[in-house]
Amino acid sequence: MRRLSLVGLGLLGVFALSGQARAYPYQSLRPADQVIGGPTDGYLSAFHYNPAGLRLFSGSQLMVVAGARGYLGGYGRSQTLPAGFAPDQSAGQPADSTRIGWVTSDMMVAGSWDLRSESVTLGFALYTPHNDETSYANRDAISGQTPALQQLTTRYHAIADRTYSLWGTVAFGLKLRPWLYVGAGFQFSYTHSKLTLMRDLDPSTNDGLSCAGGTCEQWSQRQLLDLDVAGWGYGFTSGILVEPVDDRLWIGLSYVSPLFTSAGAEVGLDGQPQRLPWDPLDPNEPCGPGGGGVRVSRGSSPVDCGAAHMARSFPHTIYLGVRGHLDMNRSPSSDSELAPDFENPAPSPPLRRLAPTAVELTSWARLVVPPRDKLLLTLDERVYPPGLLTLPVAQRTAIALAFGVRELWPRLVLAQELLYESPRTDPASVSPANLEGHKLDFSLAARIKLQRRLWLLATLGLTGVIFSSPGSGDPGTNFSSDFAGSCRASGYDVTTFECQRVQDGYGVPSAAGSYWLIVPHGVAGLEVNL
Repeated sequence: MRRLSLVGLGLLGVFALSGQARAYPYQSLRPADQVIGGPTDGYLSAFHYNPAGLRLFSGSQLMVVAGARGYLGGYGRSQTLPAGFAPDQSAGQPADSTRIGWVTSDMMVAGSWDLRSESVTLGFALYTPHNDETSYANRDAISGQTPALQQLTTRYHAIADRTYSLWGTVAFGLKLRPWLYVGAGFQFSYTHSKLTLMRDLDPSTNDGLSCAGGTCEQWSQRQLLDLDVAGWGYGFTSGILVEPVDDRLWIGLSYVSPLFTSAGAEVGLDGQPQRLPWDPLDPNEPCGPGGGGVRVSRGSSPVDCGAAHMARSFPHTIYLGVRGHLDMNRSPSSDSELAPDFENPAPSPPLRRLAPTAVELTSWARLVVPPRDKLLLTLDERVYPPGLLTLPVAQRTAIALAFGVRELWPRLVLAQELLYESPRTDPASVSPANLEGHKLDFSLAARIKLQRRLWLLATLGLTGVIFSSPGSGDPGTNFSSDFAGSCRASGYDVTTFECQRVQDGYGVPSAAGSYWLIVPHGVAGLEVNL
């Protein structure tokens, strides 16, 4: 019989002596929010999509863009808060709605050099495709002593999750034939995660889910965990670009690997407090300046600090794109016929000059596949005794589809794009820590020529997230703390239904309720053609 030594799947991982996870930080719908760029383009904004496109343009380029994504929404818990949820709460009461409101940054710095050759272009880029700034409470509330955290309905799913992953890529594009381009690159990353959450304390099990058959979410039994870890990873990217019709049609295919370390398809993140163990003479900074590792507080007891190791996984990503170009210029004879004629003034020349010189139709698809490797998290046993703590979310393969139109003038490119992405997790496992749903985005972009070699880049868009739970009513209704208790009673036998439900993300207190979320976003920057 197979045994699951430590159970729980989470948005960041599973917390225990060791554990498993299949999740990764939020990934931008488009790297650096660039609309005029895709698997068939040669712009630097398309660097992440397909390195083969580097060779489409000769010369050298340099690009800098930056912007932000805002998360605006709310969560209304459908179930009442149990007695004991707050210090003086003796009976159940309705839950207040919780606001969703935070901002995440986007950026990209990239450059290319053609080596003064006809076939090879080198390039580099730094960008942030994975960022998360989830925060349901301010820093004062996270101390665990303020009324804000005592009433926070999301605290058993998420209080704060601040993760950024800075990626660097060094790549080349090679022209093998007039119609055939290939490219490849090496990627490296630095990822830093800070996570804050709460669970009930149970000295006998330590998984924070001791309420099977009883009452969860008790303020008197609270344990608050703060995790601060960071680490490096590496990966690769490769692509091919075919031009079957010269200057008219391009087809691109590329692959972006997960980030790896010596442990496999995962990024190992580590943290070590500067002072271990807790110093009772310095209760305000028990982990030393800057913290690090894991901090655990249990009720009103002193804070404990220890080392921590966690892994975050990043997905396999496959891009497929098609771009078609249609010139709108008229033939010379036609232009002569429509030349200005004062005796026959129609049609008006200014109106003709407003028409674009060319139009492009673009479409691309992205397949995001979770890695198969199992991830680990290790906490200092002196701080967090052997036991289980679940942060579950079930991850699955997702697909994105984009359709766009571009209008081209000598000094201006305008683009409109519609993008849909399916949920990256089971829609029924939505929670405040897992705001996944169907995503529909509409964006506008422009490339404006300011000078002979200088272009202004800008993108504005709005993403709507649609939460659904097919066949199970409202999102979150599949959650039950009884699953964790039954799984524990079975000795964490992974073949049992209850343990499988915990793995799928249904072992924490209920997240049933109403969710809504919109994500306005935008970036701006400059590109120099050298």
